[in-house]
Amino acid sequence: MNYERKYFFKAITYFLLLICLISILPIKTFAEKSITVYINEKKISMKTSPVISNGTTFVPLRDISENLGCTVSWDSSTSTAKIKDKKSKKTIIIEKNSYTVNGKKNSLNPATINKNGVTLVPLRLVSEALDCTVDWDPYDSSVSILKYRVVEVSNATELLNNIKKIIQKLF
Repeated sequence: MNYERKYFFKAITYFLLLICLISILPIKTFAEKSITVYINEKKISMKTSPVISNGTTFVPLRDISENLGCTVSWDSSTSTAKIKDKKSKKTIIIEKNSYTVNGKKNSLNPATINKNGVTLVPLRLVSEALDCTVDWDPYDSSVSILKYRVVEVSNATELLNNIKKIIQKLF
């Protein structure tokens, strides 16, 4: 009987010690963080917050496009958005399930989202169609969009060829 009593008190002591340790440890909350978007390292503000759905980040089409220097128009009769980039002379037409870049049509999976009358599109769609690079930082829930690209070259000939391509795009 004495052995059972000792065992019981030992178990109770360990249990109470465990409860004390758990109560003093900081508890991490898993509240949904808001997503911050940077374009060329500048934080942008958006009228509608980005949304993550099934692993895809959706952003307000107009806010992102205009911050990338494009003009956006909406055609209510066809429910399409048209993005025009003056620098690259690209035109992107976005429909619910597809998008077209300079006449070449592609399927859009996942489809656009309408949130309170604002069209949200997959972030990579618009950014990459406009020749931007996109990086996601899961630690602070931020997205970085860079309008310029870094090109690695191994010799002077490659460097000159890349400069030539850039100049041809500009003019």
